[in-house]
Amino acid sequence: MKEKVVLSRSKFLIFSGISLFVILIDQSLKYLVAKNMPYGKPLKIMGNYLWITYIKNPYGVWGIKFPEWFPYELIAFLIIALLIAFLIFEKKKIYVLSYSFLFGGAIGNLIDRLRFKAVVDFIDVGISENLRWPIFNIADSSITIGIILLFLIPLIFERK
Repeated sequence: MKEKVVLSRSKFLIFSGISLFVILIDQSLKYLVAKNMPYGKPLKIMGNYLWITYIKNPYGVWGIKFPEWFPYELIAFLIIALLIAFLIFEKKKIYVLSYSFLFGGAIGNLIDRLRFKAVVDFIDVGISENLRWPIFNIADSSITIGIILLFLIPLIFERK
């Protein structure tokens, strides 16, 4: 007998709530930074550890340069479609948390790519003037949280 696939109300509410929260915070902070910060000039918040530095990244994750023809937007749309399919077919509700963070982050960065042909980044962490992590944003952090959850959920909730 074929199983019926249904997106439950609770899965939908969790998914849409977390995703919308991530998108709202991401886009709001990007707007505030772009409106109020000079481009490329760091504002030191916590010494050399945390700066706010407004930049636009036209490349991939961590500024990795792909060929000019690379279809960033198409890849984002495919990932978003895949996440929606995972959400619909996922039997374990706990994975909805991971999909929500991944979806919210993917949408946040896709909005930037469609508007600016680049992603607005502003979170700048490091330990000195010269030892800095690539500048990132809330959407990137959300994607990272989603990936970490994909690995942690089976370890925590599916132990035998």
